[in-house]
Amino acid sequence: MGAIADAAQVLDVRIIRQLKISALDSEDVVAREQTELRRRQNLYRGGVQAASLEARKAILVDDGLATGSTMLVAVRHVRALKPARPLVAVPVWHWRPASDSGAKSTESFASPRLHPSMRSANGISTLAR
Repeated sequence: MGAIADAAQVLDVRIIRQLKISALDSEDVVAREQTELRRRQNLYRGGVQAASLEARKAILVDDGLATGSTMLVAVRHVRALKPARPLVAVPVWHWRPASDSGAKSTESFASPRLHPSMRSANGISTLAR
């Protein structure tokens, strides 16, 4: 359905409409998740303030992007903290989330060779059945 990070949020409107989730239900979910986010921040940080990112490089790392909503909301949150340059590092990603991210640029450092069973006629990677 989406992702949140402090004031930043990304909601997948297409999925919300498809599942016929009302605006009120969506708002309730966001409110509950914001409460849980604050609880976890307090638990993990133990009362210590988050480090300032202003004028520093910020590297956001994930093990892979599927829909990209979690990373997109993380980037929006980090941009609000005014880093010198936010960077995203992932070993596996789908081209669509990157193209929809509003990123100023994308760089690929390695392109894995796909096993023939994972290639399709149209060039899109798929798992063999």
